Amino acid sequence: MTTWRMMTVIGVGVAAGTLSGCGSSTSPSDGLSDQQISTDLAATAAPAVANATLTFVEAGGASGADAGSVVPSITSCTVHSAGGLTTFTAESHPDSITFSRTWEYFSDAGCENAFDSAATDSIAFTASLVEVDHDPRFDARATEQWTLDVTGAPTLAAATTHVWNGVGTGADTAEHQTPGLDRTYLGASYDTAADIVFPNPRNGATTPSSATVSRWTTVTVTQATHGVHKARTISRHMITTFNGTAHVPLVVLDESSGARLLTCTVDLIARRIIDGSCH
Repeated sequence: MTTWRMMTVIGVGVAAGTLSGCGSSTSPSDGLSDQQISTDLAATAAPAVANATLTFVEAGGASGADAGSVVPSITSCTVHSAGGLTTFTAESHPDSITFSRTWEYFSDAGCENAFDSAATDSIAFTASLVEVDHDPRFDARATEQWTLDVTGAPTLAAATTHVWNGVGTGADTAEHQTPGLDRTYLGASYDTAADIVFPNPRNGATTPSSATVSRWTTVTVTQATHGVHKARTISRHMITTFNGTAHVPLVVLDESSGARLLTCTVDLIARRIIDGSCH
């Protein structure tokens, strides 16, 4: 049986997305700048950041302290599961997330069949998400796989904070509509969530008080000009830093050089980049 500690540290390779059937393959014209590409990727990353936050909130356990207290189990324990569909009907864009989730409980003694407020100090989760986003400026679809854990010391019930950590992989498609500058992105992403802190009890908090989520993405962007398809592949590193509010900064870096290309603000409630916030 794989414990949550093993699931946290195992890296998952990400194959860069490729685009087939594109006609000729040349660099997009100057009409599609590196800045515009970074802006597009930030815009379509914003819902993914919000989804990760929602996953931490809805998964139910939060975490916080010494993960070293968890020991491997020598017996099989109950694997719990849930799934469903979340829609955002209050928005002008009818976004949706289809999800499935599994989890197991752990204490000093190993895995447990049920939550025990006197002993459970960590929970191991897996989560699968299919995200569909509709915005006046873009349509996006993404599939994501997350492996998460939450810890609290001395137990989850008694801890003053809960801390999440995890890794995720995704496959993304996005179409951005701008007159004369329509473009499509197809690629893959690798995400890490480090020290996502929530207070315990939660007291209505729906965003972490501190943490970072990093996304490495490699995409092929294709632009059609006068019937000719032009394409190139680019890589970006995006870092979101949580601060206890619904408005959080997202920094876009050039993956190879580390240079900052763009900084935007994500509205976690609206699941979008705030208009005019990118610079």
